[in-house]
Order: sequence, then C-alpha cells, then structure tokens
Amino acid sequence: MTISSQVGLGIGEAARRLGVSVHTLRYHERDRLLNVPRAEGAPIPRNAQRRYSETELRLLRFLLALRATGMPMGLIRRAMALVRLGEETVSERRDLLLSHQRAVTAQLSTLQDSLERLSVQCLKKTTSGLPLPTALAGHLLVPLGHQNIRRFYDNCSKGHRSQDREV
Repeated sequence: MTISSQVGLGIGEAARRLGVSVHTLRYHERDRLLNVPRAEGAPIPRNAQRRYSETELRLLRFLLALRATGMPMGLIRRAMALVRLGEETVSERRDLLLSHQRAVTAQLSTLQDSLERLSVQCLKKTTSGLPLPTALAGHLLVPLGHQNIRRFYDNCSKGHRSQDREV
C-alpha cells in the first residue's frame, strides 16, 4: 500500500511499519534527523498530528540501517544532512558510506576472530571448570551469523549455570 504525501501515516503506524517505538521516532525528530517543518529551536507541540510520507519512511529506514551498523550519531547526522542537501552531495555521501563500510568490515573481521577463539574454548569440556551443555557444541560447528550471536551467548551462559551437563 502506498502512502499519499498529503495524508501520510501517523506516528504509531509509522513506528509499527519500521519496527521501532514511537519514542524512537520522536527522538529522531527532536534530534533534527528528520526534516520536520517548524521554527528553528521551536519544540514539537505535544498534540501535533505528525504525518510520515513515503519519503520520510525511506529516510528513516536508511537512518535505522546506519544505526544498526553502529555508525556514530555524528556521522548519521552528517549523512542525513547530506541527503537533505540533494543530488550534489552524492559523491560525499558515497565516500562517507564507503568509509563506514570499511570500518564495519574491519570490526566484523575482528569479531569473527574473537568468536572463533571463544568457540574453541566453549567446545572444550569445561571453561573455567564449568561444564557446558551438549546442545551448545552443535551450535558452534556452524559459522555464526549476526542473528545467532545472541543465541550463542545465551547458550554459553546456560551452560555455566547448568553444571550437571557435559559435552
């Protein structure tokens, strides 16, 4: 379904579609990351009926993707400002994103190395004298993607609490 730019979505529906809280959207408005028309420095009225257009939803998805990569808020502010300035900033935006991509790639490489060392420790019968659950060993034999890291750590901590199980 498309959104008419005159009608748009209310803040609750926009938050639901983006998978974030209403508080998150309000935070980004207060932080001036969205182009909210109002007088400079003026607060957002509590009873304002803010509507989000398709364009604003696309910008929010972009902003949320940058946050998900761990981009510092200062760089996100810069990227959003460049987007608002238009097509003449495409080259600068590309440079900013490529630089951040290199930083994220390096961080992922470091994390992967650390995770492999941790995996070796978790595959041992005990870590610091504490047995690990048998189920954990199966998880470690498959390369862990970002979605499995939380499950991995949850299983590791369960293994430390459940001392009667062994690999």
